[in-house]
Amino acid sequence: MEDGRKLTLTPGDPQLRHIDRAWCSTVHSFQGRTVDNVIAAMEANHPALTTQKALYVEISRARDRAELVTDDAQALKERLEAVTGMRLSALEGIGEDVRTRREADWEYASAGKEHEHQRDEDAANKRIEATHERDEKAARQKAALIRERAAPSSPDRDVGREAQQRKAPEPEPAAKSKVREFDLGM
Repeated sequence: MEDGRKLTLTPGDPQLRHIDRAWCSTVHSFQGRTVDNVIAAMEANHPALTTQKALYVEISRARDRAELVTDDAQALKERLEAVTGMRLSALEGIGEDVRTRREADWEYASAGKEHEHQRDEDAANKRIEATHERDEKAARQKAALIRERAAPSSPDRDVGREAQQRKAPEPEPAAKSKVREFDLGM
């Protein structure tokens, strides 16, 4: 456990129903998820699965550390460059340079969680800012709509509105007729 205690569960224990083991998974099932460490395996010349997009999804799932395992580093680099026509600097230094960089990143991440806290705070601030921007945009749109409705309309623009805005004509007075009186003898 995280606090150092050990928990032993025997096979058939009801608590094991809630465990979802994912020691390994396909890149497609991991889209949208983030884990602490990723070890990505990519075949160098697979015609359908060796793509820049698949590499990005594999590597970007890692929060702290990512490693790429392949059968031929040079062939993988060439395949990915040929697919996009771009040089992928992430693959250029496979070997000692990557290990040195990975070790430096690991030391930086291990030095404290301050960076992670700042990243979370920055993300929260961005969400708040986006909400404010969305609310301000909605308010501007509403104000523009109110101004548009209040503005005098030109005859060409609002043909359909003139029927609503004209006052209904006064009813005509009843026609004058001769008055006839009848004696009903009552």
